[in-house]
Parts: sequence; structure tokens; C-alpha cells
Amino acid sequence: MRRWMRVAVIALMAGTYALGLCVPGAGAGAAEAKPLVYRQPLRDKLFYGLALLLRDAEVAAAIAMSPDLRRLAADRRVRAKGAVDSCGGDVGCYVRVFDWSAEEVAQAGQALQAALAAHPDAARRLNAALEASGLYPDGPGQAADGSVRAWVHAAAMAPRILGTYAGGEKPPRGPAIDGPAYDVPPPPYARW
Repeated sequence: MRRWMRVAVIALMAGTYALGLCVPGAGAGAAEAKPLVYRQPLRDKLFYGLALLLRDAEVAAAIAMSPDLRRLAADRRVRAKGAVDSCGGDVGCYVRVFDWSAEEVAQAGQALQAALAAHPDAARRLNAALEASGLYPDGPGQAADGSVRAWVHAAAMAPRILGTYAGGEKPPRGPAIDGPAYDVPPPPYARW
């Protein structure tokens, strides 16, 4: 069962399609900022909301048992296998495999919300932790459910990360030290 939990969460984390970003601390009624606990700093900093899914056994089990999320995870595995068979050394091809359409992002969000609805205590604990983090404020045009907002945020961040560090599509938003070690677009890097 832990394998399905990881596959489901990885499928959610691999989501990509820019749907807009949540800005930490923005919005009316944003929670008071408190230090966050990072158990795996890089993963937790980039995808804190999704990392919280693994911290609560009941939440993780609800996700692992969701037929819709299992189907989405299976679809993602098929796409990844297809990339191994067809992309060769084209890094950009691998990056594009992880793109999700807006419809797929919405389906995953609905499936996540439905999976958690069957476990109301776990959903309350997760949403309380998400709200306390201050990272996913409720705002106009955003999902009311904190777990869905966290998913949409991850779905928007993943393509930025892959596009920057694997595809060379745009420079990082941070200082030069955050950039890739190599010039990614030229053929020597793009085709290994």
C-alpha cells in the first residue's frame, strides 16, 4: 500500500500546467507566519502541501485507495514508460511528458478532494496544517479546499522547475547561484 501512496503523491507532484501561483501570506485572513517543519528540506520547501499528504497515515491511505487517483497515477506511468521508449536523449521530450492539461489538473484536484471527503477527520487535520502554514491562502478564483490549492500550486511549480533546470526555457527567478550548472538548451546538454 505504501507503494501506491508514493505513486499517487508522485503523480500529483509531477503535475504541471501553469494555473496561477499562490503567494505565501497573501489574501485576507492569512494565518500568522510560523516556522515550518521540513523533514525533507528540498521536497518540503518546493511542495510543502503535498509533502503533508505523506505525514498523516490516514490521509496517505485515503489517497492510495482512491480509484481516480490510482487511474491518474497509472496513466502517468504509461506516459513515462512511453518517454523512455520514444524520447531517446531528447531532454525536452522527457520534460513535456510531465505536462498536465488544465483538465487533468482539475480532475486530480477533484479526485483528491473526493478521497479526503471520505475521511473527514484526516481532511480537517490536513487543511488545518495547510492553513497554519500560511502558504496556500484562500483567495478569489481559487479552490476553497486547502488541499486542492496546494495541489494546484504544485501543478504550477513543477513545470517551472522542469522548464528551468531541465529544459532551459527560462532563467530562474532567484540569484544566479540558483541556475543550472550548464547551459541547458544547446545540443550537447539536451541530447546526452
